[in-house]
Amino acid sequence: MAIGRISGSVLKSNLTRNGVDLAFETNLLYLDVTNSRVGIGTSEPTSTLQVNGTTTTTGLTANGAINIDGTGTSNIDNVIIGANTPVAGTFTTLNANTSATLASGSTAGTLTLANGSITDSSGAISFGDENLTTTGTLTVSGFTFPSADGSNGQVLQTDGAGNITFAESSGGGGGNNTAVKQFNHYKLGTTSAVVDEFDITEYRGAIYDIVLEDQDNGFVGHLKVSVVHDGTTPYVSTYNVNEDSTRIADFTVAISGDMVQLSASTNTSSHTNLRIYRIALGDHHETVANTNSKIIATSTNIGSSATTLDQFTKTDIRGAKYIIL
Repeated sequence: MAIGRISGSVLKSNLTRNGVDLAFETNLLYLDVTNSRVGIGTSEPTSTLQVNGTTTTTGLTANGAINIDGTGTSNIDNVIIGANTPVAGTFTTLNANTSATLASGSTAGTLTLANGSITDSSGAISFGDENLTTTGTLTVSGFTFPSADGSNGQVLQTDGAGNITFAESSGGGGGNNTAVKQFNHYKLGTTSAVVDEFDITEYRGAIYDIVLEDQDNGFVGHLKVSVVHDGTTPYVSTYNVNEDSTRIADFTVAISGDMVQLSASTNTSSHTNLRIYRIALGDHHETVANTNSKIIATSTNIGSSATTLDQFTKTDIRGAKYIIL
């Protein structure tokens, strides 16, 4: 007999079943009295509370472990474990659509971040279209990159032991001739900027061949700049061959510590590109193998008689240009 409606307080405050299970609509709600289990959507609950279907709640507090079997998709907007702090754990796969914070010691077989940040992690990380930014030193496969930028025109070089640093670009004659250098300086403006520098103990001076491209005014210029120093005072000379004698840029020289610095600034333009070819002049690299560039230093007194300063094999080199300091 089915009772359609009961009104009033007709039920006891504590109903006992004496070991007999109770089912509502077969498996809509099932009370496993024998094992002290409750099933929703199932008549055979295997845990204290088992729900067969989608569960919606405005809050979930767990004082023990939470196990997600991974056979389906678990969408969790925000998870706080413990006293508002992340704890270490092991994850086979972890997908985060907002942000994922993992404590030190956490491991993840595959960690995919769609949109957010990772505070601390270990394992394989796939960022997709996201950028990787670090404020410390970055080491990749044993190679350690510098944590600060170098000077304009410098390149990265390795010491063969995994350390990568910024260094001057050698270029030009080839071999190990560091006196010859070819480089660019972009977006020179009216504020003076250092375009090149060299060691005061390494070279006595330098000759620069510079092509200027004034992007604001549409000018193209060509300069010859000579720099020399006596150990304490630097000197600079500029030979203008600019278009219509227009002074596109001015050059100055100064000594900063052990470095001779060549600086430049434009007269009116905020965007002038410089393409520079430098030949340094010095006493400390008198000969260099495997190159067609050579620095010659001599203490021979030159008098009225002819003195040989240099020679080359005519079958190797057709001619030579000498810059004499």
